[in-house]
Amino acid sequence: MKSKIKSFINRCGAENLEEIMSNVTPELLESQSGNNVTLLWRDGRRVVHKRYAREPAFRRERFVLERIGECGVIAPQIIKPDVEPDYPSLDLSWIEGRKLGELNQETMEKVAFQAGATVARFNLLAKPEGSETPLSTRGLDIADALERIANQLDVTWLLPTLAALRQELPQCLNHRDVRFANMLWLEENEEVAIIDYETSCWGPRGADLGRMLLDDFADEKLATLVVEGYRSSAGEVPNIDALKLLYAVEMVDYLVRQDNKDPSSLTLVDRLFDYIRSRQPLERAK
Repeated sequence: MKSKIKSFINRCGAENLEEIMSNVTPELLESQSGNNVTLLWRDGRRVVHKRYAREPAFRRERFVLERIGECGVIAPQIIKPDVEPDYPSLDLSWIEGRKLGELNQETMEKVAFQAGATVARFNLLAKPEGSETPLSTRGLDIADALERIANQLDVTWLLPTLAALRQELPQCLNHRDVRFANMLWLEENEEVAIIDYETSCWGPRGADLGRMLLDDFADEKLATLVVEGYRSSAGEVPNIDALKLLYAVEMVDYLVRQDNKDPSSLTLVDRLFDYIRSRQPLERAK
């Protein structure tokens, strides 16, 4: 098992191998996935050692995790950052919970309201005025995205709709990857925790809600509960349809550019295209 840890850390290019090995109980290596490994430190703490292939992802996640406490969202705490330029890493506290994808429908109906309320609190963290941050601003390149998919679907009518989001809604923190795999249900205190912030950006308040409603929370009953939970924390959310369209366009553009042939990805592209078509104004659909 010790060799597995060494192999993982060496593969990621770590320079602090001896320091890590002196603090880890090797036989208690719990999981290994991509550039993440879960370890049990000798002082009893379970720690996620997360390495980043690209430095911007490290900077985004560190920036968010250092501020997430301001909005009352349960998230991993940074135990130790390593800013080594080629392979930066964060040692993060372990959160004990069940991923939402592991829950049955009955339990999800109890969790959905809290999930919406949690994401809303996250989205209330406003973009600071006049200061540089590691996060990009969502929607600035939406015209390029629309142009890239225009050969498959007439989407020119969407440009003013999506551009208006940046004018009408406050710019705030967006997770950008809110899905079951990145949300944990903490049953004991009935809270939802959010993990994996490396794709976070600034964007319209409610953009994460748009993704939830078109993705894992698309079920009608879950969607209703998520929206109610979101509104309980953030108030009324205008332009929900436009927020869903923003996610649909961004995700289709991303998958098309990746040329992803995975059957589940192709199914998602078809489903999102169908949604975009369904929202097309009647006069253009003729």
